[in-house]
Amino acid sequence: MSIEGWHLSVTEGYETLPFAASLEGLEMKQINTYALYQLANELAPLRAIPLESAQLTKNEAFSMYLAQFHLNQFFVEQRPVPLELSGDAAAELSRAIEQVANKLWADPPVEVHDYELRIIRTKLTNLETVMALELQRHQTYLVLQIGGYSMPLLATKAEVNILEDALAVIDDQAKKDFREAGRCLAFELPTAAGFHAMRATENVLRQYHAELTGKMVDRIDWHTCVTELTKAQANPKVLQVLDQIRDLHRNPLMHPQEFLSMKDAIGLFDIAKSAIGALAEEIATLKKKAEEDNPQLPLPGSLLTGLLAG
Repeated sequence: MSIEGWHLSVTEGYETLPFAASLEGLEMKQINTYALYQLANELAPLRAIPLESAQLTKNEAFSMYLAQFHLNQFFVEQRPVPLELSGDAAAELSRAIEQVANKLWADPPVEVHDYELRIIRTKLTNLETVMALELQRHQTYLVLQIGGYSMPLLATKAEVNILEDALAVIDDQAKKDFREAGRCLAFELPTAAGFHAMRATENVLRQYHAELTGKMVDRIDWHTCVTELTKAQANPKVLQVLDQIRDLHRNPLMHPQEFLSMKDAIGLFDIAKSAIGALAEEIATLKKKAEEDNPQLPLPGSLLTGLLAG
């Protein structure tokens, strides 16, 4: 019986945990490090298989097939990490396992030679040696916790940290910049995180400017926005905060010699989140007022019928 036949007849419903998960918008993967333990745990019984064929039973065949299944999952089906040399060694072990396990599982069992059992032990040792060398050279990094943020969300969807009501108001470009800010924060690129956080805030500021003044300007700087919003009698408390952000954070960040620490970046990320929330609230208020001042009245039924008939 091959691994496919064994999987259907012996381990129907048996599943392994996903070894790796793709991160939205990124080429990198999130690795389930438990997969390495799981693989080692399933290969360990191969060491206990007797080297004398007379002592073998179908229990050993079960252990062999299970080990082969996990080898296939780790090195062929899921491949959480690219281990080319180890993959070749795993394939050799898998073939050695299948040759013996098929004989044991046959009815009646086929004779297994002692040297075939020693080959399994040798191929297992070879795989362990190759993996030890290859994994030491592999570039594996650990992303540490940043503040109290959810790391999976910070790395892939940081905009969910903005209040839901605000997300419904701000545009896609602001969301994208805030997402990039979170991603940079997660991977400890503090200056880049601050840069994107300020871009996101400035984008929402332009939205507020357009909503209040009626001017649709693609290129308008932060200072001009605040100046014109002041003339248009915008909320002075919000403008005061925005002016402070521009003076204390945004403008210094534009200088090439300025670099942020992680502490600075986390603080600026939170400042941007609060500023975006306040701006979104002002935008929502303006939109609601505009709807109240200019209600869209439904056409009377008779007039609508006449228009459609005409």
